[in-house]
Amino acid sequence: MANRASLHADGLLLLATLAWGITFPLIKNAVAYVDPATFVTIRFSIGALILLPFVFRSVIHADLKTFLFGLLIGFLNAGVYFTQTEGMETISAAEGAFITGLNVLFVPLFLIFFRMGKPKFKDFVCSLICLFGIFVLTDAGFVSIQAGVYWVIAGSIFSAIAILALQKCSQHNQHLDALAFFQVIGTIIIITPLSLGSPYKPAFELVPFLCIIFCAVFATSFALLAQTRYQRLTSPSRAALIFALEPVFATFFSYFINGAAPTWRTLLGGAIILLSILSSELWGKGGKKI
Repeated sequence: MANRASLHADGLLLLATLAWGITFPLIKNAVAYVDPATFVTIRFSIGALILLPFVFRSVIHADLKTFLFGLLIGFLNAGVYFTQTEGMETISAAEGAFITGLNVLFVPLFLIFFRMGKPKFKDFVCSLICLFGIFVLTDAGFVSIQAGVYWVIAGSIFSAIAILALQKCSQHNQHLDALAFFQVIGTIIIITPLSLGSPYKPAFELVPFLCIIFCAVFATSFALLAQTRYQRLTSPSRAALIFALEPVFATFFSYFINGAAPTWRTLLGGAIILLSILSSELWGKGGKKI
């Protein structure tokens, strides 16, 4: 049964997901000026500079295990960015969003490999409801299976492993702020070489630079810090369900920023995803054991 601490954690993870959702239309606008790898490199570099003053004490007192775990999770996150970018070259955004949503199933499936117990029946039921909501939201057709499908499946697996790795690493760690900072550094290490052949100057024009600043402050510094501090207070399966709201927020903010009006699929799909999260929160209340 969800307690007050886990509900508080869920709320902060929801805010982090909101920040990630807002970045979709912003990134769409920014990559018209700058290469995606360059965008990510500058975004995470500025994010690291913003984050450092707030986590400096934790960083200097962190142990080697925290440093290595942070880099590992950062590498996994970079894997998500890379595989999704490769995959989206041959499949539609709708198909990519739906396949990425498979991580809501992979998370409970992978629990046993992280020695975090066995998945519960409710995890799979709520995950399937959520996945159906994503399908309705995205209207993924899959007329043919392209190579990009396999790339994005790999990204979904990376995403699920990153969620579970963070859950495992943060449970008994005294340096959570440092763990968040080292994740950012790990992502920079992997992504930066991919940007070396692209010009950096266009990134500092007004539109892309404002997008980078927003993403660095809210979707990198705040969101990763919130995820690292509070994901451990909820279950990894529920966290994956909350993160599945990202395309819902992306669709709504695309309307406010770029004028792309949401459709009935947005409303229905978002409602189904919310239903899956509420089911996860409320299932077992009233004394039933889950």
